[in-house]
Amino acid sequence: MEQEIDLRPYINAVLRRWKIIVGITCLTTIAAIIYTLLQPRLPSVSANALIIPTSSRVTLDQRFVTGEAPAQTNINLQRQALLALANSNAVEEEVRKALPREMLPDMDEAGAILSMVNVRNDGDLIAFTVSAETEEQALAIAEQWGKTYADLVRTLYGRDTELNDDLVTQLETQNQRFADAQGRLDQFLQTSPLVQIDQRMRLLENLLTEAREGDQALYESYLNRARDLELIINDARTLQEQIVAGQTNVDLGTSVAALVLRGRAAGGSLPIQLNIDDGTVLNQDSSQLQSDIDRLIAVLAERKVAVLAEAEQLVSSTLSDGSSVAMSPALRTSYEQELTNLRAQNEIQQSRRLLLEQDRNIALEGVQLLQRKIDEQRIAEASPQFTVRYISATINPPTSRLVSLVTRAFLGFIAGVMLSLIVVVLLELLKRRATPVPAAGATPAPVGDKPLTN
Repeated sequence: MEQEIDLRPYINAVLRRWKIIVGITCLTTIAAIIYTLLQPRLPSVSANALIIPTSSRVTLDQRFVTGEAPAQTNINLQRQALLALANSNAVEEEVRKALPREMLPDMDEAGAILSMVNVRNDGDLIAFTVSAETEEQALAIAEQWGKTYADLVRTLYGRDTELNDDLVTQLETQNQRFADAQGRLDQFLQTSPLVQIDQRMRLLENLLTEAREGDQALYESYLNRARDLELIINDARTLQEQIVAGQTNVDLGTSVAALVLRGRAAGGSLPIQLNIDDGTVLNQDSSQLQSDIDRLIAVLAERKVAVLAEAEQLVSSTLSDGSSVAMSPALRTSYEQELTNLRAQNEIQQSRRLLLEQDRNIALEGVQLLQRKIDEQRIAEASPQFTVRYISATINPPTSRLVSLVTRAFLGFIAGVMLSLIVVVLLELLKRRATPVPAAGATPAPVGDKPLTN
């Protein structure tokens, strides 16, 4: 079973030592009254400042967002930090520098001005109460304290100007990189034989193309001549059939004359000599005319075979050694080899140009990116995380001496009661520790049952 704590001995001790309690309480109450009477009634001035949280997230480039970590911290921690800053030596030092020397006599020691300032807050409203020897001194300290605090918050919670300076330095370096890259590209374009290579390649390609087109046109002309000859041969055989059928000499003569003219146009010279203006030449017997037509057909057939052979030879020579009518094989090979070399050189030069352009473009993109970031930072600098606005300073009316006496007397009374109770309890503990332990089997008398003499 748990042992119960018996409070009766301590209560009896308090009742027995009531004189000690009354005496200590009276001493503390009288001391508080005397302290109040001895304290000078200094004038006091109160100044107010309002904390206005602000937020800005300026984004001129999606890859970078302007934002500070304190915007996401707990608002209570921020207020605690701002309140601690309002009651700090940093503000005191700035106030000492700002106020004239005659306003702060004998206050060179650190903490001398700070001891005159009482800071309290009500949400975002911070009040500075300054008690000084004169109203002028209290008013000057209170006003300067509020203004200094507002300036200090703007400075500490403003944007980091060092980051902007670093960006400006980086921009200068990036601009130099871009200028160097552009200079290398310009120098390459001025000295590179790209234009000459391109012109020579176009010339060789045109020459080779024209040679191929000439061979193609010649081959097509061979085929057309062979086809025309085949048509003339067919017409001659048709004419033979007409002679056998017994047509008039005039019709036959006209047909033979036309046939011979076509044969001459298609195959060159023919073994048949006709004077078309002299119609009597055609007045020969049909057997002789058929013989002439047979010779004409034989010549045209021979000419057709020769034309097809030339076409086949043209195709064979083009496929075998690349020779053509318009260009010799050696010249064609030379042109093709030169064109291959020029294409290789052009590829190397184009690759070099591409690398230089990429380097220039990357440098330009870096310049544009840094410039946008600097613009973003400059805009964000105008919107700090916190804005503290100093409101005003007013002279507080003097407090009533009676109210101060009653308040401090009551506090002295409470302090005396608590102190006396602690003293009585300590005395009782010491007495109980000094009391001898009773012998075994003996019944100890309860402590505090018989009166003790003081």
